[in-house]
Amino acid sequence: MEAVSIILVLLALACLVIGILGAVLPALPGPPVSWVGLLLFAFSTPACKPLIWWVVGLSGLIMVFFIVIDYLMPAWISKTFGGTKGGQIGATVGMIVSLVLFPILGLAIGPANIIGIIFGPLVGAFAGELMAENPMKQALKAAIGSFLGLVTSTVVKFLYTIVLFLYVLVDLIF
Repeated sequence: MEAVSIILVLLALACLVIGILGAVLPALPGPPVSWVGLLLFAFSTPACKPLIWWVVGLSGLIMVFFIVIDYLMPAWISKTFGGTKGGQIGATVGMIVSLVLFPILGLAIGPANIIGIIFGPLVGAFAGELMAENPMKQALKAAIGSFLGLVTSTVVKFLYTIVLFLYVLVDLIF
């Protein structure tokens, strides 16, 4: 493998790992970064692997679909549960606060951070719904809907980035 190909593979792997993190962290656009990693990997491989361009094209279309779904799914699920914009904003703020607060408190490793990532959006959505002056029962129902929308969207993005990473890893090994 020549030096340019090695550099492209290393950049691709870095993008794929950052993409996986970005699927969970709200500040990073996970699927697009992972797709760029796949694209870099495609340019690093020999021309005798024409299948990779089909994978790049198909995964690019899927990525665009996921970007649209990523914005629509939380709102749609939240609306289904009677949520408001306040709950959606609260869920996002809750996730960000839990991602920042738990590491500062030294709870970044293990189940404490996982619990924070899971319940931060739920508590944030509940607080957002209460701030929107919804009754407690309606706020809880809407918070659960907002939380489910956020979790569903995150799981879909995470699975997409993992599949791209595994595709490249398998291609490198075999």
